[in-house]
Amino acid sequence: MLSPAYRLWYLILLAFLALSLSAMAGQPEAEDSRGPALFQNCVRCHTIVKDAPHRYGPNLHGLMERDIASAPGFDYSQTLLDQTGRWDRKKLNAFIAKPHLAIPGNKMPYSGLMNPHDRADLLDWLILASGDPKLDKSVDKPLGMYSRGDPERGRILSRPCQVCHNFRPEEGHKIGPNLFGVIGRKVAGAEGYDYSDQHLRRGGYWTPEALENFFLERKSFRQGTHRAFRTLKGPIDRANLIAWLATLEETPKADNRDDKPPSQQGATTEDDRK
Repeated sequence: MLSPAYRLWYLILLAFLALSLSAMAGQPEAEDSRGPALFQNCVRCHTIVKDAPHRYGPNLHGLMERDIASAPGFDYSQTLLDQTGRWDRKKLNAFIAKPHLAIPGNKMPYSGLMNPHDRADLLDWLILASGDPKLDKSVDKPLGMYSRGDPERGRILSRPCQVCHNFRPEEGHKIGPNLFGVIGRKVAGAEGYDYSDQHLRRGGYWTPEALENFFLERKSFRQGTHRAFRTLKGPIDRANLIAWLATLEETPKADNRDDKPPSQQGATTEDDRK
């Protein structure tokens, strides 16, 4: 039979062990190898290689060595400009988990990475990679998920878009421009459509990557400038919609069609759409 004093020490020891196990559960062990794959959640809006250009979000090289909202040449929201201090692991962990709860009012078009193990792996890699001046440039390249999208599913997803857009070459513009042949077209380049000055300043071409970033942007409704719904959050939905938009192009001319196998007579197979 234990004396009261021994029982007290025994209970204290059990409580200490319980607290230690709880702390370990809340801090998952990171795996460096998963970092680049998890960074694909970020790469549509951010680069991390030294001297790479900004995207919708700022370049993350040197993130841990600078003040919040201080990347040269990036136009931050006033909400982030009002923040003080530097990023550390604790702040990044909270921000990546729920950006709009951690810093209300910021413009980051990302709902958050809720899995604590994924965040631990991403942060472990991100903190080291952001300080690596020789990081491989391939890290900044999106994996091109749209190339594996389902065009038929994309066609179904396009139905809400038909309120503002047409998709056949013989049809005119609506509130928004006709999107036939949009991939590869110059931004604000649909003939006969009256674009806003804001859209005309955007520049570049509608590549799949540019559409991916555009679908992620947080929008307000401005006729002729922005689509009416805010974002297309699901990466699979975006991949499917972009895969379908890629099929909206002129069919090949009839020259020497009889000399070609059936699979090459127009974009009628999955391989022809790649």
